[in-house]
Amino acid sequence: MALAVPVLLTGCHGHEGSAPHKAAHDAKKVPASAVAPVRVLNEGGVEYIVVPQTALFRQGALVGVLAVNVDGRVEARWVSTGHTVGSDVIVLAGLERDSQIVGSYDPELEGGVFVKQNQAAAEEVQSNE
Repeated sequence: MALAVPVLLTGCHGHEGSAPHKAAHDAKKVPASAVAPVRVLNEGGVEYIVVPQTALFRQGALVGVLAVNVDGRVEARWVSTGHTVGSDVIVLAGLERDSQIVGSYDPELEGGVFVKQNQAAAEEVQSNE
C-alpha cells in the first residue's frame, strides 16, 4: 500500500489530458458563411438588437448565443431575451450592436474554435493593408 501512494501521486499532474484536447480543439473551424452580424431593429424610435431564433441555445434557465470575439474565436455569450419578431428574438442584454454571431446554433461547436475566413475575404483584407 505504501508503494502505491507515490505511484498515484506522480501520475496525476492534471496536464496529460489537456494538450491533445487543445490540439483537437484548435483544429475545428467555423465557416465564415455561418457567421453573421446581429441585426438592429428600429421599433417606435427605439433600437433593438435581434438575432435569429436558430442562434439561441439553452442551458438550464440560461439562454445563450455563440458569438465571435475580437480574436476570431467562438465563445458562448449569455443573453437576456425579449419578445419574438417573426423568426427573430430581441436581445435585451448580452450583445453589442457590432457583435458577430453563429447564425444557427450547433451543439458540436465549442467555445474557442476559430472562424475560418474564406479565401476572397482573406485576399481583400491583405489588399487593404
